[in-house]
Amino acid sequence: MFRSPRRNSASPSPAASSSRELRRPSQGSPSVSPPPPSAGSLLAEPNESAFTRSASYRERRGSRTSHEGQGRMHRAASVVAATSGLCSIDNMSLSQASAIRKSWKHINTKGLIQVVSRCFHKAESRCPAVATAFSNTTFLSASPATTRSVADHTKFLLTLLDDLIEGSGTVSGPNGDVQVMQLLRDYGAKHAHLRDSCNLRAEAWEVFGEVLVESFVKLDGVKQNKEASRGWRLLIATVTDRLRCGFEQEVRLQRRRSSLNESAQTEASSSAMQSRPRSQSGEETFLRRGGL
Repeated sequence: MFRSPRRNSASPSPAASSSRELRRPSQGSPSVSPPPPSAGSLLAEPNESAFTRSASYRERRGSRTSHEGQGRMHRAASVVAATSGLCSIDNMSLSQASAIRKSWKHINTKGLIQVVSRCFHKAESRCPAVATAFSNTTFLSASPATTRSVADHTKFLLTLLDDLIEGSGTVSGPNGDVQVMQLLRDYGAKHAHLRDSCNLRAEAWEVFGEVLVESFVKLDGVKQNKEASRGWRLLIATVTDRLRCGFEQEVRLQRRRSSLNESAQTEASSSAMQSRPRSQSGEETFLRRGGL
């Protein structure tokens, strides 16, 4: 009897060997690589990662440049405001301060003296107490070394404005540098004696401020710029407000001093009356001498 030959289980089947041959390339045949992309495909499908990196770099670079430019502009405006007396004015922006300085260079000519002089004359027509103060010959001749006439007041006011706008906001005095804002209070206080002699009231300062604003906002170099107009309104309001505050404060001090003087005189007179010996009447003298 013949036995059927056993099939070797370790030997691979023809189908398996053929599949392995398909999977593994032969040693002699080169490896197959994907075809390179064409020019059209590169244009149609750009490299998104490279584009994103370059765009983000440009954005970062542009933002840094813009921030640096804004920082330089802000620092320059801060330096201008810090070196000017306008920095002492509340609620004034850097753009308004810069607009005032530019307009001041344009309007600060010989014609500005006539403009401010007309403002004083308008204040005289609107407020009779101002006209009385300037026409009071007794007051004008009392202190010839001080500012007296309209021309003197005009020059003095323009000097103060120039110190505020172009200067550092300080004026050299006998006791050192003095802030212009404090100086305005002091000069307002020097007008307090006109309250009794010329019937000058605090409303006169408001009238003068209104006249100044009406004249300055119509000047060339100011009316064309809204920031300049707002800045000048704020500057004039601050100047006149400091003058009025100094005037009112000195008036209150004078009233207090006068009331204290009156009370002191009353006490002195009453004490003198009490210390004076009383004169004896005729009846007291008769009884002392042993009368009835």
